[in-house]
Amino acid sequence: MLFWERFYSLCLSVNKKPNTICNELGFSSATSTHWKNGTMPKGDALLSLADYFDCSVDYLLGREETKKAAVLSVESSDTKKEQLIKNYELLNDEGQEDLLDYSEMLASNPRKIKESNNSVQMNA
Repeated sequence: MLFWERFYSLCLSVNKKPNTICNELGFSSATSTHWKNGTMPKGDALLSLADYFDCSVDYLLGREETKKAAVLSVESSDTKKEQLIKNYELLNDEGQEDLLDYSEMLASNPRKIKESNNSVQMNA
């Protein structure tokens, strides 16, 4: 029931009751009661709540500890790195080992290495 705890806490942070927020977002009046009783919101509802509270869906679901992850850079390479890390964290131990093995194999292939990194490795 971590979702409910997060949702309720966020409601308190904006001085509103859960029913009020649900009504504002166009959910039925029984929605917050269902959530309180352990029903998980569907994808669209989660997205609406995340937008409303300016937080991530992962935070609402208890997968992240902080309301908003710090954004270090908006470069696409950083986004790819973050996605790779998230994918890694989803995997069990065996999957993590496989991903590491695969990344090492790719990094050892000269055709897969960036041109600037390739010349540094050749000179090393």
